[in-house]
Amino acid sequence: MQKNELSLEEYHHHINQILDKYGNEQSILDVSELDGFVAAVCSSPEEIPISDWMPTVWGGEENTPEWQSEQEINDFVNTFITYYSFTLQKLPENQYTPFFSDVILDKKEDSIADEWCFGYLKGIKLWPKLEKEKSDFLNKKLKSIKLFATDEGKATLDEIDSSEVESIIDNVKRDALEIYSHFRE
Repeated sequence: MQKNELSLEEYHHHINQILDKYGNEQSILDVSELDGFVAAVCSSPEEIPISDWMPTVWGGEENTPEWQSEQEINDFVNTFITYYSFTLQKLPENQYTPFFSDVILDKKEDSIADEWCFGYLKGIKLWPKLEKEKSDFLNKKLKSIKLFATDEGKATLDEIDSSEVESIIDNVKRDALEIYSHFRE
């Protein structure tokens, strides 16, 4: 498979196939969750080596797939690194858009931010310890993301109007870009 010739949708499809094949209850389950995870890793104030974050994709070292071939491993790693590089390129240009899952309800397409937010919080857990001022900034910006990725947040979302939820989804993108800008630029 020639990765340089793939569209973003083809990357998403290929990554989903691998996650479907080798995923487990602890792993990242879909490309939306992976996208959030990668965005958080790219936003870390210090570069996180791939050897530190790749095991999280699978839910820990003990869940690393038993690949069928060396080619399959190389194919996944090349796809993944290309996707990571794409995200790393888009974030500083403010061109990054979170890849939320879409669902059709009542003949209307809605974005579902939950998986992306779960992934983002998994990526944040890999960050180095922050000094108080930076930690306070991060926690303030994570509020919109935590609404979709925690039980308390979901309870809050259940109590508000759907148009307000859409506004909060917009805030997730803004907050992710502000986190990147604050910690990386």
